[in-house]
Amino acid sequence: MAKLWGREWTRREIERRIGHPSQLGGITRLIHDDGPARGMRVFEIDTGSGLVFRVHPDRALDIPDARFRGIPLGWRSPTGDVAPGFTEQREVELLRSLPGGLLFTCGLTNVGPPSQNEKGDPLPIHGHVHSLAATEVGAWCEWESDDWVMRALGRVTQARLFGEKLSLTRRITAVLGEPRLTIEDTVRNEGFSPTPLMILHHMNLGTPLLSEEARIAVTSDETVEWHAERATEPGDWQRFPAPEDDVGERVFFHRAAPDSQGRAEATLTNETLAPLGLRGVRIRWATAEEPRMWQWVYAGSGGYVLGLEPTNAAAPGQSDALTKGQRILEPGESVQLVIEVEVLTP
Repeated sequence: MAKLWGREWTRREIERRIGHPSQLGGITRLIHDDGPARGMRVFEIDTGSGLVFRVHPDRALDIPDARFRGIPLGWRSPTGDVAPGFTEQREVELLRSLPGGLLFTCGLTNVGPPSQNEKGDPLPIHGHVHSLAATEVGAWCEWESDDWVMRALGRVTQARLFGEKLSLTRRITAVLGEPRLTIEDTVRNEGFSPTPLMILHHMNLGTPLLSEEARIAVTSDETVEWHAERATEPGDWQRFPAPEDDVGERVFFHRAAPDSQGRAEATLTNETLAPLGLRGVRIRWATAEEPRMWQWVYAGSGGYVLGLEPTNAAAPGQSDALTKGQRILEPGESVQLVIEVEVLTP
């Protein structure tokens, strides 16, 4: 049942009081008409709980913006929204068109720095899939018993002549009255050769949720820092510093410790926002195909961001990952990945 205004409502109770469910929440279709984002489709999904988020079908159904009661949750990069036609792909040129957002999908054959495949072909930073438009796109609302359910769906194909052919089918679901959304991904090898599968769900959180008062928690049983020459202590990654000029990135690799349902979680909380009705954001994911989480910390002025990133990457970059047992998807084989994002309230 819909949880609204401090109580639960059945479908018929709601229908007696309104003419159409869009009065309470739903999906609005928009199109950017200016700047480097022009032409891109947008699904704006209002859950009626205070959580409103946008989906970009023309960029792998990623989630560039999310707000709770008007408070931004996700981080946006200096580039803002950029349509695929304006996206740079060579090596690290992606940094000139990376929008950030609550969800930025990396893969499907490279995650992390620029790399190369077994044939020596170059692979750009964080792969290709985030810059690909979905096909067979749909967005709709419907009653399921007493729940008004909102969904966005589409399929992205990453393919190359004489190369890989992988498809990502994504379904994003939200329910009226609930401050959460669920991302369900199916990746399938549509080709006829075994293909490395690398995927990372780059979940980016920013100000005001992110501050030196914020606290980070991850269900993991091992944490190491990339390029660090010393043992990692919890204090290294559980707190976030204030913004600084000319500071570098830090990346921590967590080995997930799943619960009895095979899920792990990462949480950012900030009790200073409790008077505004917000405590934090929790990310839960199925660890069967994403047994790790990368934590990206960048406290630089003008780019203040925390990335909590479930992934199947055995190491950054395909060439290194293949030496460490990276997942190979056989022809016709598919995998399912599920992530839930929940807003935490006082």
